[in-house]
Amino acid sequence: MTSKTFGSARSVVWAGGLIAFLGAGHSVGALILTRDFFDNWAAGDLWDPAMDLHAPQPILGAFFVSVASFGVPLLLVGLAISWIGRRGLVPPRYFAWGIAAWITVCDVIGGPSPLLLAWISIVTLLVAARRTRLRSARKADLAAAP
Repeated sequence: MTSKTFGSARSVVWAGGLIAFLGAGHSVGALILTRDFFDNWAAGDLWDPAMDLHAPQPILGAFFVSVASFGVPLLLVGLAISWIGRRGLVPPRYFAWGIAAWITVCDVIGGPSPLLLAWISIVTLLVAARRTRLRSARKADLAAAP
């Protein structure tokens, strides 16, 4: 593993860590803000057939903002990206592009949020992927040269 590869891997680990931090931060913050509903959730109030997604009640909105939100999946994606980076690899570009599309839709519809910080990770992952692709192309050219 070259120092350049190690630098790319280190940036991938850092980018994944930021994504995981945003997911954990959202989950913890949302759970703190919705703690008043914990007893209702534990009592099974979400199973009430009168719950309507067309006109959600606060208990349902609080559930989808906290427990059923994107926080935990975002945390897991961030941890997976860091895991990939710690092995000296760079994740495929679709990780970064998928997160970019999702963050953009969330912020366009819901307004600016701390998720905008994910753009730091997105750009870092795209740069690492590009460097890896260019490095691989150069190695292939050198191997093919007479």
